[in-house]
Amino acid sequence: MKRLYTIFFILTILIIDQNVFGQKINVGFNYGYGAYELKDLKVLQSDLKLEMKDFGVKTMEKFPSNNYYSIYSEVEIDSVNYGGLSLSYYTTGARNHLADYSGEYKLDMILNGYRIGVYYKYTFLYYKKISLGGKFSIGGLFSNLRIEEGIKLFDYTSTDIIYEQTDKIKIVGNSFFIEPSFYAYYDILKSIRLNINLGYEHDFADEMYEKGSQESIIETSEGNSVKAEWNGIRSSIGISYSF
Repeated sequence: MKRLYTIFFILTILIIDQNVFGQKINVGFNYGYGAYELKDLKVLQSDLKLEMKDFGVKTMEKFPSNNYYSIYSEVEIDSVNYGGLSLSYYTTGARNHLADYSGEYKLDMILNGYRIGVYYKYTFLYYKKISLGGKFSIGGLFSNLRIEEGIKLFDYTSTDIIYEQTDKIKIVGNSFFIEPSFYAYYDILKSIRLNINLGYEHDFADEMYEKGSQESIIETSEGNSVKAEWNGIRSSIGISYSF
């Protein structure tokens, strides 16, 4: 993740450097909500639940849609054309769980995604302080999944833990994404504007594997490789500053 931040800020500096040629530079922050498909990971979670079916383990969370965050920098090519780059952070998770007086079983699956990309924007309508346009983004998405499975046995007379074991594994995977979207801007001040965005992301993902062992491909019980596909609608609101 530190490497992605480094790449983003180096490229941002290069974009800002273009200001010597007179182009306007925009930097901004967006807060959004993403619908995440993640069908392979949901199957993997169900497979792990089936391994504990004799104990009545329940599914508590199943990779729900969640908030995400983005930062971006862009250069105004002319009054209607823009080019830029963005960095986004996704997160979601899943849990299988069972607990009673005799013990507790818990399986946590925490998934994080780090997305870096470039985009082109075209503004097709201006009306007073409002502008509308379209945007097309492409880039890479780097996903990591942390699985932690633990069991505790209690002394039912005192609730003291008499046995405890935790196993952890980290799984990683990469993907290429595209995202067409529409946006609306509202100029609060000459250099500050609000924006609203609505789009759809589609991922072309590689197989996930155990970190440090690329040959250890993760598969479902049916032998299908697991991929982190964050496909779904993206909606966000944000603010930007121009200079």
